[in-house]
Amino acid sequence: MAGICAAIEVGLPAKINVVVMPGLNEDELVDFVAFTRENPVQVRFIEFMPFSGNLWKPDRVFGYREMREVIDSRFELRALPGETSDVAKEFSIDGHAGTVGFITSMTDSFCSGCNRIRLTAEGKLKTCLFLPNRSSLRDMMRSGATDEEIASAIRADLMTKWKEHPPMSEWKHLDNLSMVQIGG
Repeated sequence: MAGICAAIEVGLPAKINVVVMPGLNEDELVDFVAFTRENPVQVRFIEFMPFSGNLWKPDRVFGYREMREVIDSRFELRALPGETSDVAKEFSIDGHAGTVGFITSMTDSFCSGCNRIRLTAEGKLKTCLFLPNRSSLRDMMRSGATDEEIASAIRADLMTKWKEHPPMSEWKHLDNLSMVQIGG
C-alpha cells in the first residue's frame, strides 16, 4: 500500500489488478472499490484463469456477475465508454477519484474484439493467453527472414485468434505457460 500511495503522490498512474477467487478474497471487493473514493487508481477485478501450475478449476472462478452482485449492493457503477477492443469493462462511481474495471476472460468472452498479442521473452508470438505459442520471430530474424516473411508469419498467426473461447465448463487445464513466462 505504501508503494501505491507513493506512486499516486508523485502523479504516476496506478492500476491495481485483483484476481478474485471464492473463499479467498471475494470479501475484499467492496474494500478495493472504496479505495477508489479518495485515490485516483484503476482497480481491475480479474477472473481466475488457467495457467501452468496455478491449480485452476471452474469452481475456483468468481465470475463477473458474482462480483457485480457484491459491488452493486454498495455502489452504483456507471459504465464508461469503451472500444470494441477493450478487454476490461470499465466503470466510474459518482464522487470517486478512481475507476473500477472487470476482466471477464472466463465467463463473458471478449475474444471477438480482442486485438492483443504478446511476444514472449523467447521471441515467440502469442495470439491469446490461452493458446499455445505461435511463430518464433526471434528464430526467424536470426535465420535471416525478410520483413515480408516475418509479416506473413504474423498475419498467419493472427488468423488463429479465437472468435470466442469455449465455455468454462469445457476447459481442461491447458498445457500453457505460467503468467510470468507469458509476460503478465
